[in-house]
Amino acid sequence: TLAGMSLWERPAAFRSLLLLASCLSVLFLEVGSRLCRAGIQTTATTPGSRSAFSLRSYLRQLSVQRNFWAFVGMNAVMEMQGTFHSQFNAIVADILMPSFSGAVLPLLGLAGFVAAYAATLVADSYGTYFVIRYAIFGKVLVCVSAAILVAHTIVPPDAVACIVMVLLQVGMSSATKFFDVTVANLADEFSVLTSAEVDVTSRMYATHAVFAKPLNSLAPIIATRVLSTESYREMKVAGGEPPWELQRQALRLLIGLPLAVGLVQWASWRRFSLHGKGLSRIQALRRPPK
Repeated sequence: TLAGMSLWERPAAFRSLLLLASCLSVLFLEVGSRLCRAGIQTTATTPGSRSAFSLRSYLRQLSVQRNFWAFVGMNAVMEMQGTFHSQFNAIVADILMPSFSGAVLPLLGLAGFVAAYAATLVADSYGTYFVIRYAIFGKVLVCVSAAILVAHTIVPPDAVACIVMVLLQVGMSSATKFFDVTVANLADEFSVLTSAEVDVTSRMYATHAVFAKPLNSLAPIIATRVLSTESYREMKVAGGEPPWELQRQALRLLIGLPLAVGLVQWASWRRFSLHGKGLSRIQALRRPPK
């Protein structure tokens, strides 16, 4: 990270650094794969089970699993929003709350920790679907309310921004807590629906990543298109107050992006049916007989 920041103003050197990092990643992956392959014992497979492990069979069966695609549609855009917050929260706080921007990130960290713990307790009683559903609904409600407050100048922009950032962090920490649990339930559903005694958890992780990783790269592109990085750089050099146009862009980004993500999540997650009695039935079928 430090090397990338030092070479940011030298595009040719920065591209060389990225190329070197990519080559090292490929090298380490190849070495690790060979070392792991040496310790793996080949297991015998029957002709009937071989097709269950094939990629073509997996994709064909997964294409009709509605719950998996509802989860991907909900979680992939949420990861994009998480990437935006991790990279731009400090900048947005510096623009909208210059007097106390240093205290915002620790406050967000504390709020996320408390929310994640509370979400676990709620999920134990009501299930993960309930937590994720109302985290999405709360995010949409917060963004719509903030847009109304900003449009009518009812509350100062810095107060709106602080409240929105804290509440968005609470919703994100609550909804992202149960990724592994949900994927495990989806893998159980896959095995039940296809009668395939194979563990497809790792393949589901990879399939989800195919859609989530490009969206993670899209988050900073959207942010830099909305936010004038040149104006922000001039503000930091001059050491003055942020101009109103830059504040307006930051507010539009802080409220608009999570709102759009929340609407996409709501449209996708409402199609998810692997909860309640449906989930109990899948778990009962996957439970080994006594």
